[in-house]
Amino acid sequence: MKQIQMVTLTKYQDTTNYKLIEEGIYQTLFSNELVLKGYYVITLSFELEKELGEWDDRQYPLEDLLDQYYGFISAVIQDELANPVLIIEISTAEGLADIKQFKALVGKHVYNQTIITDQTEYSKLIIE
Repeated sequence: MKQIQMVTLTKYQDTTNYKLIEEGIYQTLFSNELVLKGYYVITLSFELEKELGEWDDRQYPLEDLLDQYYGFISAVIQDELANPVLIIEISTAEGLADIKQFKALVGKHVYNQTIITDQTEYSKLIIE
C-alpha cells in the first residue's frame, strides 16, 4: 500500500451526525448497524501494489493494520478490481489514540514482508 492519503467525504459536513475532532478525524454522533455513537472515523485512500500481490489478495496488509490498531472497515467507498486505488472508511471504538495511528499512515509505505526463520515462514507488517 502506497500513496496513503486522507479523504474528506461529503457526509462529514453533516454536523448532526459527525463532529470534527481534528483534520481528517471525526466522531460519530449517531449509531447504526456498523458504528455506535462516539466511535472515531477516518477515510483513507491508498494504492495497492500489484508487484507485492496486493491486487490478488486485497485483504493484506490492510487486515494486519486493522488488527494492530484496533480498527474496522465501516464503509467501502471505492474497491473496483481493475482499479489499484482503494478508498475505505475506518472506525475505532477504543479511542482517539487508535484512530490517530491510522492518520499517521498518511504518506507512508505499508506492506507485508515474508520472513523465514528456522524453516518457518511468516509475514511481517512493515511501515516505512
